[in-house]
Amino acid sequence: MSTYSRAAAVAVAVAIGLVLMVSACGTKTKAARGPFSSRAAEVTTDLGAGKFDAVAAMFGPVMKGSLSVSRMATDWQGYEVTYGRYRRHGTPKSVMKGQVDVERVPVTMEQGKGEVRVSFDRDGTIAGLYFLKADAPAP
Repeated sequence: MSTYSRAAAVAVAVAIGLVLMVSACGTKTKAARGPFSSRAAEVTTDLGAGKFDAVAAMFGPVMKGSLSVSRMATDWQGYEVTYGRYRRHGTPKSVMKGQVDVERVPVTMEQGKGEVRVSFDRDGTIAGLYFLKADAPAP
């Protein structure tokens, strides 16, 4: 298994764990602009510009302990290998999962569409960050 494959497998495992943890908190499924929609758009723009330190500066304690700047950069670069370079993003849509605001940001890449999903704790720190294909199921 290549280093990238191993890294991708770990990223998927972390993502599944965080999704399950957030899912257990309860659901409010109406999508709308949320309190952190602007921050989610900023995160997406920073990712596309390679400003990984700026994104990591918004991490909450769990993310700081589970995703390094270099790992985030590697994961984003892998996403761009699959979907092409980042071009732009659309309007974020918010879904509340318990106390977590999950922002779904549609992205246009050179080779198609995708989604950057950013979860925020009530204090505005990032609790989850996912690079997904366009038809990924809603949280």
